[in-house]
Amino acid sequence: MRSFSDAANHLLSPLYDAREINRICRLLLEKWSGISAASFYADKDRKIPVSDRLTLNQALERLARHEPLEYVLGEAAFDGMTLLVDKRVLIPRPETEELVDWIGQSRGAGLKTPARVLDVCTGSGCIALALARRWPSVKVEAWDVSTEALALATQNAQKQGVTVGLRQVDVLDTDSYPAQTQLFDIVVSNPPYVCAAEAVDMNRNVLDYEPHIALFVSDEDPLVFYRALAELGLSMLTPGGSLFVEINGLFGAETARLFETAGYIDVTLKKDIAGKDRFVRAFKPSHS
Repeated sequence: MRSFSDAANHLLSPLYDAREINRICRLLLEKWSGISAASFYADKDRKIPVSDRLTLNQALERLARHEPLEYVLGEAAFDGMTLLVDKRVLIPRPETEELVDWIGQSRGAGLKTPARVLDVCTGSGCIALALARRWPSVKVEAWDVSTEALALATQNAQKQGVTVGLRQVDVLDTDSYPAQTQLFDIVVSNPPYVCAAEAVDMNRNVLDYEPHIALFVSDEDPLVFYRALAELGLSMLTPGGSLFVEINGLFGAETARLFETAGYIDVTLKKDIAGKDRFVRAFKPSHS
């Protein structure tokens, strides 16, 4: 393993610090050679099987080209799950786990467990699957415009052993909406919200590999998805139902005002663990 660690340090030191390279080596060896974390730290002179070396070296080369570790591994951790990920979907972020936690805490604060939940712009399915696991009796539906993302979300649902109704729907095109016979108690979304102008400050591992359709909105209309979600919620939420969204911190106050102007009540702007405006919760009025 020592020679592999040396090769990793040589290739990856321009991109990662020594501690992160050590972690990467451990994860790659565990993934493709079955070497446990304990063995990695205790037996540095252990030989890597010849059959694994090519795969491991190819993984290092991909990382050296700025490809995200999660895509190289083919998986990402989210809310206690290991989800399949590749270039068809965004890599789930810790901030989105915070959004899931906030939804769960809101349900525990005197509000009943919902019967129906809708996740819009589901991507890998991370939010929908996390909520379905937390509330096994709840009917969860998930939409995405991308058939490729939905195919991967389907695999993740099967892998997690949960049932989620997946549909191809463009939230910006009401003609693509399915006919609804029942309303939702919660609508949640982590839509595209990065302005095109912000791309110049983004790392290559995001900009060169993650799907732009799931990342970017135009500089001229950065809140386009939130207007669509506000309209959707007013028509598809139960009276008193709640809408949760992840947002661009540059437009926190503006996004909150958008929902207030649309007619929602008790609109809350919440910061993430790093202190940045990151989430908004809004309630549809109980009475019109």
